[in-house]
This record gives sequence, C-alpha cells and structure tokens, in this order.
Amino acid sequence: MSFLNLRIRGRLYGGFGALVLSCAALAGFAVWQLWGIDTQVAFMTLQSKNAIRAGEIATELQATRRALLRYAFDQDEASFAESEKHLSKITHLLEEAARTTPSEERRAMYTNAIKEMAEMTTKRAALGEAINRCWQAVTCCSRTATRWRPTSRNLSTPRIKRTSPTK
Repeated sequence: MSFLNLRIRGRLYGGFGALVLSCAALAGFAVWQLWGIDTQVAFMTLQSKNAIRAGEIATELQATRRALLRYAFDQDEASFAESEKHLSKITHLLEEAARTTPSEERRAMYTNAIKEMAEMTTKRAALGEAINRCWQAVTCCSRTATRWRPTSRNLSTPRIKRTSPTK
C-alpha cells in the first residue's frame, strides 16, 4: 500500500504523525543538549571557584608574609596573631580546594601545600620563640648596662693607680 493510494484523511493523519514525531525528536535533542550545557556550566563553576580560591590563597600568603615581617622588625604581637589567622585560613582554603578538585594530580599538589603550611606554622612558632628570647636578652642587657654604665667622670679617672716601676 503506497502513501499516494491513501485517502486524504489517511494522508493528513500520516503527515501530522510525522510532524509530531519530528517535533518529539527535536525536543529530545534539545533536552539532551541542555543536559550537556548543565554539565559544562557545573564544570565551569567548579573551575571558577577554584580560580577564586587560588586568588584568595595568594592574597592570604601575602598578608601572612607582611604580618610576619612586621612582627620580625617591630615585635608587634597583634601582627603575630594576624599571621596565625591568615595561616589557618590558607590551610582551610587548601583543604577545601583538595576536596573539590576533580584532578588527582592537583589533589596531590594541594596535599603537599597543606603539609608545607603545617611546616610554615611550625617555623612561625619558632620565629616567635626566637624573637621573644632575643627581646628578653636585649631587655636584660639594657637593664644591666644602665646599672653598670660608667659616668664620664669615672672614665677620666683611672681606677687603678699606676705606680712607677721601682728599680
């Protein structure tokens, strides 16, 4: 039975059926493409968050460096506490980055960076102890120097009287 042998009613039903079938195929293709776009958007969102997190880590590292330098030169306790706050934030950001990254290579890199942050925290504590010991030594020496500082009169008069050698 040929399509041309059908009556008008059969031809209309067949034509509209083919139209509905092609519309359903187009709708299915559109849904499939939208799912693909959703996956790509999710991946791009993840990459964007990772890039923002990397920028925050760089900013926090600079702030930590600045605070530690200020502490090393000025012995400012507030900057020492600020450096601790920045180091803990960096560690938290690195842990979050390691947890959300899809790449095993990056995860290993973030894990290594977390270990280095722990080492940096240890070095920061050692720096604090060393500066405190130096500051205590300087304070002790300056107190001792003020007690034993000779006056200008004492410098001009000898403490031990020299006698001429006897022959």
